[in-house]
Amino acid sequence: MIMKSLASPTTDERAGAATAQAILEAATDLFARDGYTATSVRAIAQAANANLALVSYYFGSKEGLYLAVLRELARQELAGHPFPKAALLAAQAGSDDATQKAALREVIHTVFARMVAARDRVPLGVMLTRELAAPTPALDRMIEEVARPQLAMLRTLIGRIIDAAPDSDEAWRAAFSLAGQVMYYTFARPLMDRLAPDATQGREAIAACAEQIAEFSWGGLMALRRISQASASRTHRPRRQGEGSKSPKSPVALRKKENLR
Repeated sequence: MIMKSLASPTTDERAGAATAQAILEAATDLFARDGYTATSVRAIAQAANANLALVSYYFGSKEGLYLAVLRELARQELAGHPFPKAALLAAQAGSDDATQKAALREVIHTVFARMVAARDRVPLGVMLTRELAAPTPALDRMIEEVARPQLAMLRTLIGRIIDAAPDSDEAWRAAFSLAGQVMYYTFARPLMDRLAPDATQGREAIAACAEQIAEFSWGGLMALRRISQASASRTHRPRRQGEGSKSPKSPVALRKKENLR
């Protein structure tokens, strides 16, 4: 006997899936064109040629439908450009600089390709820009489901490179600095296309941009590592004889001593 969950979908189930997909696609186009606030559920149902009640049936609410659209767009991008977990595993604690640099380079090229692809796909690029400018409750969900796990993997690698804990402020700031470079190339495209189109347009230029971010970031991380190691060295430096035995005099006390002479 074949279990129901493994059985072939019925005609009604196939029709239902097709209707839900039509609603999702119509919502994607309208949310990208008009924004979340200006898009009505009725307009989505009409564009999908579906009964208005089916929007609530399949997605619960307008907010649920909007979140479903963002999740689907994010799923497509992550599937097309998955995070290079193999490179991160190769850069475990104790690995040499060359291995860690190669892992960082692969991560940056992957994330850069993903963001450029999202930028060129009108719905996702437009919706991401709107979410950053005027966040909706869906942004918090996407941060927890997509951004935070991705940043956790990046911070793990950065922490190894700079000799800091992945959840340290230093690792967070370094991750934001690295991601910020990629995001600038993504969202400042109109500015760059007008100032220096040859520097950022085309496959070769995009690869060169990613490589420059990788080299620039590695140099910055090396500087952070030197700062971290110097700080650790000062913290663990053996105290010399007599060092710290007397409290340093304040400027006020020194001036009083001079006046008594």
